[in-house]
Amino acid sequence: MRTAVQTALWIGVAVWPVSLGAQEEACAARRSSERLAALGVEVPPDTTARPDGYWGAAHGSEDRTVGVGYLDLAAGPWDWLAAATVPFYARPGQAEPIAWLRRGWWVTGGGEPPRPLTYRGMVWTEYEESNFIVTAARADGWIEVWVDIGPIPRAASHGLVWTHRCLLDLDEAVLSLMLWEDVFLGSGAPPLSFRDEARHALRAGPGTEHARLDWIEGDDEVELLEIQGDWARARVSKPGRFYIGCMGETWAGREREGWIRWRDPERGSWLWYPTRGC
Repeated sequence: MRTAVQTALWIGVAVWPVSLGAQEEACAARRSSERLAALGVEVPPDTTARPDGYWGAAHGSEDRTVGVGYLDLAAGPWDWLAAATVPFYARPGQAEPIAWLRRGWWVTGGGEPPRPLTYRGMVWTEYEESNFIVTAARADGWIEVWVDIGPIPRAASHGLVWTHRCLLDLDEAVLSLMLWEDVFLGSGAPPLSFRDEARHALRAGPGTEHARLDWIEGDDEVELLEIQGDWARARVSKPGRFYIGCMGETWAGREREGWIRWRDPERGSWLWYPTRGC
């Protein structure tokens, strides 16, 4: 038992302590392979639906939020949408789901027939691999997810719904939460650049009150070295090493280290990476 163990998750500038024992008890109360049928929700046919709109998936460069992270495939087939079952709620702690993702189908009940899911509203995180954007993550395990599936009866507006991290392994495809700071930091992190065409300041410290050391242009490459909230210490290559190498050229630029603003509450990360190679 780990009921006395405490854990914390850093999201933005806040840290919430939470009892792991209490979280596990909440998970046990919600988990049930029979729950979909028990709620009187029409179960889709056994045949899986192939999600539509693959090429409409976001690449991360659009002027839209990419949230705090995404739902990644932890285990299961590559075509995870056709092998996943996930309940969604209008708010954290709600007793009953408002909709289900069920093996490629979007199931809402209330007399509405199941309809195929689409990839719209998702983001490419690897080569042509689409995943749900997570717009908020709480230490009690509740995560807010952006979905684009049209009107949802009894649902919150703007396509924002909630699920719990303990409900991401109910089927063949097991999902997990990936935060952008974990993706962007450490060994194996992808080459990063700013998502927009604006110049961004490289500063001497984590804040606008610190002196500007340089401007970061659109073709510069950013490597994060540490993160402090919305600010990160970074190494900037001018021009970027990745794109020069893709063209078979020898990089002969320069590097500087300093601090950058890497995200904000509205758009999430200001940085992105090439998900389809050069």
